Amino acid sequence: MSEGDEFVLKAKKYMENAQKNKIMDAACTLYKQKRSCKNVTMDEIAAYCGISKRTLYECFSNKEQLVFEGMNRIIQYIYRDCEKLRSTSKHSFEMFFGSIRIVHEYFKDVYCFAQEIRTNYPDIFEQIISSHIVFAKTNMIESLEQAKKEGFIWKHINEKFFMSILEMNMYYSSKPEFLDANAPYGEETIKFMVLYTLMRGISTVKGIEYIDDILEKQKTE
Repeated sequence: MSEGDEFVLKAKKYMENAQKNKIMDAACTLYKQKRSCKNVTMDEIAAYCGISKRTLYECFSNKEQLVFEGMNRIIQYIYRDCEKLRSTSKHSFEMFFGSIRIVHEYFKDVYCFAQEIRTNYPDIFEQIISSHIVFAKTNMIESLEQAKKEGFIWKHINEKFFMSILEMNMYYSSKPEFLDANAPYGEETIKFMVLYTLMRGISTVKGIEYIDDILEKQKTE
């Protein structure tokens, strides 16, 4: 293959990726607007992008592929940013809270239809969402184990048991009835209030001081 042919192939690949990214961005925007991925049609996505339906299907053979690649892209961004954070964190608590914020930033508009993906696209849920949940839990448990060694949390805490409590409370705090009852705070504030409250309960003085410092900084932001 000549250098000219190789350049043309690379340029074509770049354009294809740019088009696919544009489509995935449009799809995610529409998913968030409707708080659903099932109810967004391929026609709507094509119209939003300003492309023909034929062009859309040249990039994604069906709706399932589009949902799959869109979710997978988000997960890969999370993995990338968490690895960057791991290399720069001063200690376990910085890694723990930083990882949760990264996940939240990427998924805050996606969690609303995660259950819908589980029901309507079970293969996608199993391949992507469930694997991400395992990844997130594993990393958080490792951070808690390290936090115990560094003196941020009590030594007798069972990390896996605590994670199950945290997961249960975070899930409940996403329910409409809970959000409605605490509407003045807003969904994002509620989730972090639940997180900080639970984490303070297992933290040593050193850990509590770190959490309180986070809360003080947030007041000034």
